[in-house]
Amino acid sequence: MKTDSESGRGESGRGGALRGAPSCVGPARVGSARGGSVRTEAPGPGGALGGARRPARPAYEVVTVPERQGLETVDILRLRGGCGAVLLEDTGCTLSFLVPSGTAAQWQLPGSSCRSLAVPGPAPQWLLPPAAGGAGPTLTDPSELRAALGEAVRTLAASDRL
Repeated sequence: MKTDSESGRGESGRGGALRGAPSCVGPARVGSARGGSVRTEAPGPGGALGGARRPARPAYEVVTVPERQGLETVDILRLRGGCGAVLLEDTGCTLSFLVPSGTAAQWQLPGSSCRSLAVPGPAPQWLLPPAAGGAGPTLTDPSELRAALGEAVRTLAASDRL
């Protein structure tokens, strides 16, 4: 579910300090710290070398928010020790938090959207890259993300009133 505020732009809040962090980790893809990609299709009844192919369940989903809210949310989650991998998308206008598959079915938070993601674009720009050496990226817990997004909105609204 996309909303009008998703395209909103604003100055970076406290999270602006993260802007100097490395934004790209080579050609790495979601799903492998060694640069492999996640399958977007699974073999059909004919096996891997033939037969029909059917779409596989998406490996991950992402919750996308405007940059300003996203940077504030990253700060909040990092203070709590619960921030997973975060993509910088749309030439830096939005941030996308990697969450477990199945999150989109229950995600209804104004100002954000949740969608499936098998593999991010050709050269993903990471604000917080996936942990090296793991089986896959560190995902953010959806309930923690929802709480942090709400707190970020309140914090930014309060700072705008000053």
